[in-house]
Amino acid sequence: MKKFSRYINAKTVCLLFGLLFVLSLVPLLLMGQYAHPAADDFGNGRLAREAIVQTGQLLPVLGAAFEYMKTLYFTWQGSYAACFLMCLQPGVFGTEWYAVTPFLMIFTYTAGVLLLCWAVFVKLFGGRPALVFSAAFALLLYSFQ
Repeated sequence: MKKFSRYINAKTVCLLFGLLFVLSLVPLLLMGQYAHPAADDFGNGRLAREAIVQTGQLLPVLGAAFEYMKTLYFTWQGSYAACFLMCLQPGVFGTEWYAVTPFLMIFTYTAGVLLLCWAVFVKLFGGRPALVFSAAFALLLYSFQ
């Protein structure tokens, strides 16, 4: 074991966890090409889809998403702000774009976890980045699998 200890350091462990995490995403991303809108995707994206079909421009789509969010603010519970983004799901621009959804979801979740770990454990507590990212990649690997 002592023979290998000179090759295994915090950066190596971070790289291994990162590589293992990225490799574990390959099946998810391959399956993502078969994603399509379902259930509430149609309801959430209805106004935005109508706006894109009628105008073909992005600004009216954002306006429709805001209108949908405003309606939910007065008629539903507190997740109205998230409904703005739900209204702008890729399927609004065409069902062929829905395959982008897994990429967006994986990227935003991964970026959020990495930024949170960086802010809390490196910036706030002064931890070593390689160890923090090793733990973050292990957490991501566990949460995705």
